[in-house]
Amino acid sequence: MSLGPPKTQGNTSSTFDPGQETPPLSFGVHGDNGAGPGIIGSSSTKAASDTAPDSTIESGAGVLGVNLTAHGIGVHGHSARGTGVSGKGGGTDPGVLGRATAGPGLAGRSAQGPGVFGTSTEAEGVKGDGGGSAPGVSGNADTGPGVRGRSRLGVGVSGQGGGSNAGVTGTATEGPGVLGTSDSGSGLTGTSTDGPGVVAVSTDGAGLAAGSRSGPGVTASSADAPGLAAQSGTGAGVSAVSIDGPGVEAESSSGPGVRAFSSDAPAVEAESGNGPGVRAFSSDAPGVAAASTGGPGVQASSEDAAGVEASSAVGPGVAATGVDGPGVRASSAAGPAVEASSEQGDAVVADCPTDGTAIRASSFDGVGIKGHAGHSDTGGFGFGFGPNTGPGVLGTSFFGSGVEAFSQNGTGIRALGATGLIAGGTTLGARIDGDVLVNGVVTEGGGGFLIDHPLDPENRFLSHSVVESPERKNVYDGTVTLDAEGEATVPLPEWFDALNESFRYQLTPVGAAAPHLHVSRKLSGNSFAIAGGDPGLEVSWQVTGVRCDAWARANRVAEEEDKEPGERGLYLYPEAHGKSAGMGISARRDEAVRETRPAE
Repeated sequence: MSLGPPKTQGNTSSTFDPGQETPPLSFGVHGDNGAGPGIIGSSSTKAASDTAPDSTIESGAGVLGVNLTAHGIGVHGHSARGTGVSGKGGGTDPGVLGRATAGPGLAGRSAQGPGVFGTSTEAEGVKGDGGGSAPGVSGNADTGPGVRGRSRLGVGVSGQGGGSNAGVTGTATEGPGVLGTSDSGSGLTGTSTDGPGVVAVSTDGAGLAAGSRSGPGVTASSADAPGLAAQSGTGAGVSAVSIDGPGVEAESSSGPGVRAFSSDAPAVEAESGNGPGVRAFSSDAPGVAAASTGGPGVQASSEDAAGVEASSAVGPGVAATGVDGPGVRASSAAGPAVEASSEQGDAVVADCPTDGTAIRASSFDGVGIKGHAGHSDTGGFGFGFGPNTGPGVLGTSFFGSGVEAFSQNGTGIRALGATGLIAGGTTLGARIDGDVLVNGVVTEGGGGFLIDHPLDPENRFLSHSVVESPERKNVYDGTVTLDAEGEATVPLPEWFDALNESFRYQLTPVGAAAPHLHVSRKLSGNSFAIAGGDPGLEVSWQVTGVRCDAWARANRVAEEEDKEPGERGLYLYPEAHGKSAGMGISARRDEAVRETRPAE
C-alpha cells in the first residue's frame, strides 16, 4: 500500500514512501520535503526541569515524540549518508537530549557518517546518562566514529554508566570507536565506580589514541580497578603523544594505574620531548604492570627526562614480563634509561625463564648500570646503628655468568671498596686472561706458573713454583770472562744501588777449578769486582739484594702476625689441616654477607 506524501510548503517533495518500506512503516506524523526538513517544531515555552520524574512530558520541546511501549523510541533518526539526528544547543544546554529508563537515551546509526554528532561551545557536545546496565552513550558506525563529540570549553564526549557497564561505548570497523575533541578541556572523560572508566578494543589499530598540546593525552583515575584498560591485536594498546606533559598519566589507590596487553607489539609505547613518557604511581601495587608475548612489555623513549617514571609505596615501581622479547626496553639521550629506587624491597628485579638476558644495558658515554645500596646520611652511605650491607649490584646465574661486563676501550669491571674484589669458585677462584697489575702487597699461600708442556703441549701441563723469602729479595745473575790478570768487573744497572741493600754473592768457575776465585770488591757504584782465577776463565755469578726503595721501606714484610679476633679458630686452608671447608676464613665471611643481605 502506497502512502502519498503530505502537502509541502515548497514545490518539491522527496521520493520517500513509508508504505514501500519493508515492512511498511506506520506513523503518527509524517513530514516530507525534498529541499528542507521534513518536520520543523518551534516552541518558546521553557522545558521541564531535568530533575522531574521520568513520566513528565517535555511540553516545551519544539518536536516531541512519545512512545508508550516499555522499550520503544521517542524519537528515531536514520540516515544512509548523513546525520541521523542533529542538534545544536544554545548557552549551556545540550544540542540533543536523550533520556530512557531501560534503553538508550539516544541511539544513532549511520553507514558512513557519525551515528551521533554533537557540537557545543560551553557544555558537553554529547552527554548521556544510562539507566540500569546500559551505556549512557552508544554509537555504531561502519566507516566513521561511533560517537563523535567536540567542545571548545567543556568535555567533547561525557558518559556515565550504570551497573558494571561503560559510560561511553563506541564501535567502528575502520575508524575510532569514540572520538572526542576539546580545545581546553578533556577530549574524552569516563567515570566508573567498579569498572574501567574507558574500555577500548581494536583489531589492527590503536585501542585508544589521544593527543594533547599541553596536558595529559589520557587521564584515568580508579579506586580499585584499572584506570585505563586497553587491548590490541597487532597495534599498540595505548599510543599517547605529548609535547610538554606526560603522554599517559594514571593514578590508582590499589590496582595498576595502567594495564595493557598486546600479543606482538608493545603493550605501552610512549614518547616525550621534555617530560616522562609514562609517569605512574601506586600505593601498594606496581606503578606500571606490563606483559608481552613477542615484544617489549614497556617501551619508552625520552630526550631530556626519564622514559618511564614510576613509583610505588609497597610493590615494584614497574612490573614487566616478556616471553620472547625484553620485559622493559628503555633508551635515553641524556639521562638514565632506567632509574629505580626502593626503600624496602629490590630496586630492580628481572627474571628471564628461558635463555635470554634478564637485564641488558648499554650507554654510549655514560654508565650502563649504576647501583648502590645503603642509607645516605650527611653525604655518606650507611649510618649509625644499622648500615645496609646489601650489594649495589647482585648477579646470580646457575649455568651462565653471574655478572658479565664488556668494554671496548674502558674497564670491563671496576670495583672499589674496603675489599675491591672478592672472588671464589669451586674450580678456580679467579681466571684472568691477560697481564695483571697489582699496586700493593700480594698475599698468597702458594704461587707459581702453569704452562703448556714444552715437550707435549697438546696433552700435558708444566707447573713451577716461585722462590719465596721472608724478605723482598731481588735476584741478579750472569757470566763474565776474566782478563789477563785473572780479574773482571761486573757492571750492574745505574739504579741498582738505589733499589737494593744487604747483598749476597755467588761465584762458580766454568770449565776448570778455581780455588782462589773470590769477590775482590763489594758492590759500590753499581758494580762489583772478581779476582783469583786463571786468565780467560768463564765465571757464572749471582747477586741477591733486599729492596730498599721508599715503598718497600714503608711496607716491611711482617714475618709473623696475629689473626684478627673474628679469624681466630679459622684457617686459610682448612682442608690442609684436616678441617672442613666451613672452618675457612673466606667461608665465614661469605656467610656473614648472606645473613645481612636483604631477602630475595
